[in-house]
Amino acid sequence: TDDLALVEGLPLDEKHFRIAELEQRIREADELIANDPAGSAHLIRHSLRWLDELGKLFYVLADYPQSETTFRKALAVAEELGDDEQAIARCKNGLGFIYLDRAEYAKAREQFEGALKIYARVLWPDHPFVGTIVNNLGQVLQALGDLSRAKGVYERALKIEEKALGPGHPNVAFRMNILGLVLRALGDLSGAKGAVERALQID
Repeated sequence: TDDLALVEGLPLDEKHFRIAELEQRIREADELIANDPAGSAHLIRHSLRWLDELGKLFYVLADYPQSETTFRKALAVAEELGDDEQAIARCKNGLGFIYLDRAEYAKAREQFEGALKIYARVLWPDHPFVGTIVNNLGQVLQALGDLSRAKGVYERALKIEEKALGPGHPNVAFRMNILGLVLRALGDLSGAKGAVERALQID
């Protein structure tokens, strides 16, 4: 979510260069903050943004231990600041992706549910970010084999994105294809056929 696609799109050498740059900035910020905690609020916010970007860079490079450590640090900073709930939600979402990729589904579910609770409150229930997090939860449920609940969650994500992005948006087609796979696995061949056909019409 967020700017993850932008991070993914960077050439490999630029990713490594950016990691080194961010790590240096964060080290310098940590030293300044330690010397003057009371007067470093603006620097703490900069550091939080750098940590978020660094966590995403480690994630797209599949360095999950470093990504988890970085997002955990960012989450602690965001929670201590206490006035940027979306930053907390971004960190939880980042951690959720790490745990999902590592097949730690209970942990992934906890983080995605935490992010969803925040986004649904500070944005609005039909915001595209909410649809994305709902879809992430669907992935966890599908991976756990809870297809009936995954179906309901994917349908909710689809409804949100249709409303937010329009019924002809490529994201809607993508979500429809996923829903079709779940319906097929549940034995609803007619529903699966309808979902895939609709996705093809959008494509």
